[in-house]
Amino acid sequence: MLSAKINRIIVIFVIIVAIVLALFIGFRLGFGFIATQNERAQAIESMQQASRRAEAMPEPSATDAEGNVVRPTTTAPDDEEKYKMPRHVKQDTPGAVEIFIEPGQDSKDIAEILLSKGVIDQTLPFVVMAELNGFDGRYQLGTHFVLKDMDYNEIMHNLALPPETTWITFPEGFSYIDIKRRLAEAGVNFDEAEMDRLVDSPSLFTQYSFVTNIPTDVEERIFALEGYLFPDTYQFDLNASEVDIIRTFLRNADRKITPEMKERASVLGMSLDKVLTLASIIQNESGVVAEQYKVSRVFHNRMNREMMMQSCATTNYLRQLNGQPKVWAATAADIALENPYNTYKYGGLPPGPICNPGVEAIQAALYPDTEEPNLLFFVAKGDGTNAFASTLAGHEANIEEYSGNWSNPRD
Repeated sequence: MLSAKINRIIVIFVIIVAIVLALFIGFRLGFGFIATQNERAQAIESMQQASRRAEAMPEPSATDAEGNVVRPTTTAPDDEEKYKMPRHVKQDTPGAVEIFIEPGQDSKDIAEILLSKGVIDQTLPFVVMAELNGFDGRYQLGTHFVLKDMDYNEIMHNLALPPETTWITFPEGFSYIDIKRRLAEAGVNFDEAEMDRLVDSPSLFTQYSFVTNIPTDVEERIFALEGYLFPDTYQFDLNASEVDIIRTFLRNADRKITPEMKERASVLGMSLDKVLTLASIIQNESGVVAEQYKVSRVFHNRMNREMMMQSCATTNYLRQLNGQPKVWAATAADIALENPYNTYKYGGLPPGPICNPGVEAIQAALYPDTEEPNLLFFVAKGDGTNAFASTLAGHEANIEEYSGNWSNPRD
């Protein structure tokens, strides 16, 4: 009969052998899993590259016996049978679940989000698999979409793709209110109250030199950064932060507002803010570039003579703020409105820009027309263009001719 000491040695030996065997099997399985995942990833990448090449390939001339077009094979013949191409889910994909990855989030945080959205049932398997297949640390910040019937590999693949973004065009003459509406229509999620707070807080954006010249002591100014949210086409993440949205506009303005513009403003005896205010009025009085320089001449002449500007664009700005449609000519109620933005009631420029003008309108404000230096009036024709006059009699004749068109709807 074996002694107790020998029995213990045998038991310890058996345990050691079992542990070594378990480690060996685990290593083989883990290595095999990782190798399979790498092979799968390479095959999928190969299929994606082949798909992109096929899309860019010129029309082929080769056909088979039945006359069908034949494209060259660019992937291993069994790749598509062996590996399933991960589905790329977009916002409009039926059943799409939105996942937003913020800075600093890792696989554990993302797993919790997926669990809360009902995409996965447990977090641990997702975290472990992310570590094993190398996706941990490869997820891209921003908005992504997945489906609830996806396996872990497909989920991870979608979260590692570039985030879902949207391209949005903001035309010249859009006001801040128009910008918010266009962002919402494009599906960008933002807190309107926070956006309003930022637009009224230029001191938060002093990295842009022009911001320091925006008056902060004008209580009547409606939106402090109105006029500086430069019109253009932008790419936004669907969950871009409010501050990132504002910075995107201001970065572009910083590029478009040139030193030459600032120098010319100084020559005219105007601040940059005054120039942008005038440009915003010019922009909304006429979208026709050739006319904008004439409109500028009218306003420069009227300001030099201390005449009321009498711009319908300024009263239309107030109408928009009050939820009213724009009109071609100011109404009696518009003209009587007690508001510093009403240039029929208050002299000089309004407290700030009424929209966000483009480069041409800014140039027009800086370089008014010189071919007709005595212009003092213009009137809307009702089709987006204007009729100009140097005398009151000429202006009244234009009113008589075109006032019948003022009932036409205006954008």
